[in-house]
Amino acid sequence: MTYAAADGDIRAVREYLDNGVSVEAVNYEGSTAAFTAAAAGSKPVLELLAARRANLNAINSYGDSPLAAAIGNKHAEAATFLRAHGAKVIEGTPEQRQAASETIVRREMEREGH
Repeated sequence: MTYAAADGDIRAVREYLDNGVSVEAVNYEGSTAAFTAAAAGSKPVLELLAARRANLNAINSYGDSPLAAAIGNKHAEAATFLRAHGAKVIEGTPEQRQAASETIVRREMEREGH
């Protein structure tokens, strides 16, 4: 679902939700659909997720919030929407970012059998 949210595919996101996928489901980086939609600037997907009670302050493995992603990627409309719905700018520390990167790389290597 996070990939559909990043693509702005509101129909697919709605189908995932309607078929029981949690609004808080995460991808390999620990990012929710709200995070990936914000990072891509997809306000329509953010509207759907907010209506379905998504946590708009859920941080990913790097310690970043959806609003931080929207701002970082210069998606003003998404950022304005998130702010209006109580989202906060939360950014990970260098230590969080390093730990997340190491964990993700380790998991990928294990998955590939290295």
